[in-house]
Amino acid sequence: MNRRVLIVTPFFAPQSHAAVFRAYKLAKYLPRFGWTPHVVTVDTNYAYNEDDSLLAALPPEVQIHRARYVEPSPRGLGFASGLADRRFATLKRAGAFDAPSPAAAATGGAVEAPSWRALAGRRIRQSLLALVSARRSLGPAS
Repeated sequence: MNRRVLIVTPFFAPQSHAAVFRAYKLAKYLPRFGWTPHVVTVDTNYAYNEDDSLLAALPPEVQIHRARYVEPSPRGLGFASGLADRRFATLKRAGAFDAPSPAAAATGGAVEAPSWRALAGRRIRQSLLALVSARRSLGPAS
């Protein structure tokens, strides 16, 4: 008798961060015991560390159903509206740091600071200001 099981998880292959592997291994090995896993997960609407070999290693009985997902944060809303992913890993994969800029080549190879540092610093400052503002709106501590 072939039984079916529903696994609902926000993290599943081909993503390769730590939160993926519990549901992934469960889905991978359940068919050996007569279960047909149906995995409901989110689509990958921006770049994560991905490993396509994870999907290739799943048995054919595993059914994966992906739903549209927008991360409820400024970052997720930005990606959903079409803004570019400016994280270091994504920029590095795209080759943004492979060749020196024309300005660096003109100065004899001195490499300028990557713009992602300025962006990260700005985001940290904005987050801190938002936290302070939220704390002030709560009123004095009792």
